[in-house]
Order: sequence, then structure tokens, then C-alpha cells
Amino acid sequence: MDGTCFSLLAYADDIVLLGEEEQKVVDLGDRLIEAAKKVGLHINMEKTQYMKISRELDNFPETETITVDQYDFKKVEDFKYLGTIVTQKNECQIDIQQRIKMRNKCFFLNIALSLKISNIKYLNLLTY
Repeated sequence: MDGTCFSLLAYADDIVLLGEEEQKVVDLGDRLIEAAKKVGLHINMEKTQYMKISRELDNFPETETITVDQYDFKKVEDFKYLGTIVTQKNECQIDIQQRIKMRNKCFFLNIALSLKISNIKYLNLLTY
């Protein structure tokens, strides 16, 4: 891009807040919660999580929750955003493995369904 840094990614009701420091994310969260309240929306505690992403995670202090307004969000090591698995260390292996599993599942389901349809055709032929 042109060097612009984004602090918020949103698609429908999926929102990601980005910040280089924990306090920046907390501030963005406060602003988002206030804006949501103005239009009658609220944060779903069950679905809202936080994650620190870095190649050097050992340098970060470990906190299990982050508090924004009256909400406590739990820490996760990975999450799925728009069909892609995002990990703490920004690794893509988990996402690739997940996509291969989904492909295999579809492939073998398709074969099983084809065999079942073939058996029905043969059964119909035998009954005539």
C-alpha cells in the first residue's frame, strides 16, 4: 500500500482492532464500545477475544485477560477471521493444514455420495 497504517479491520460484524501497544487497543475498544452503544449494539463477550501477534512473544508479559470498559476479554493463541486462521506468531501452517483437511473431507464425501448414487442406480436396474 502507500504506507498507511490501519487500526481497524471490519467486514460485516467481524471487527479486528490493531495496535502496537496494549493501551492503544484498549483505547480503540473503548471508542468502538461507545460508538456501538449509540446505535443500540453491544459486544458479545462469548465471541470477543484478544491476541498478541509477534515473532518475539517471549518479550511480552503474560496476561490472561484484557479489560476494556466493563468487559474482560480472554487471551487466545489463534483465531479464525474471515475463514483464515491467524496465529500469535503469524504462522500459516495451521491454516494450510486446516484447508487440506477441509478439501479432503469434501473430496471423500463426494466419492461416498457418488458411490451411493451408483448403488441406487444399480438397485433400480435390478428391481425392473
